[in-house]
Amino acid sequence: MTNRNRVRAAVLAILLGLGLISTAKADQVITHVSIAAPRARVWAVLTDWPSYPSWNPFIRRIEGRLATGQVITADLHTTNLKPRTVNAKILIVDPNQQLRWLGALPGLFSGEHYWILRDRPDGGTDLEQGEVFKGVMVPFIKPERLRVDYEAMNKAMKARAESAP
Repeated sequence: MTNRNRVRAAVLAILLGLGLISTAKADQVITHVSIAAPRARVWAVLTDWPSYPSWNPFIRRIEGRLATGQVITADLHTTNLKPRTVNAKILIVDPNQQLRWLGALPGLFSGEHYWILRDRPDGGTDLEQGEVFKGVMVPFIKPERLRVDYEAMNKAMKARAESAP
């Protein structure tokens, strides 16, 4: 091992020992909203990406094809962070059930964002929106700061789905 590699290994060991970085750091944000509309209507609102600029306070734009394996581009406007454009790979498209995608900065951070739709006994929908964050950058990103934005999107989606004919 060269001196340079020894120094790198020592710095990494110190950072790991101090808890400043981790190889297994994970965090998640989970939100819920009850919507007085059937799952098909909520799904239609969730997947009508061209209409996002008119109602969605969090995800202002999505470009790409809604299909498993496709890469999409999304413009995110957050309350506690700067606006950003992200690329994500769609992992699951299960109509009226679930949408899930993964965005990542390889080796540093990944976020698996999802929406799960469940029937309510009254014919409405329970919507769960969340994200699982993994990687060494998670402590610096502080994912909990995004909760307010997920809740704002949930509220706007509820209003849009409930006002539809």
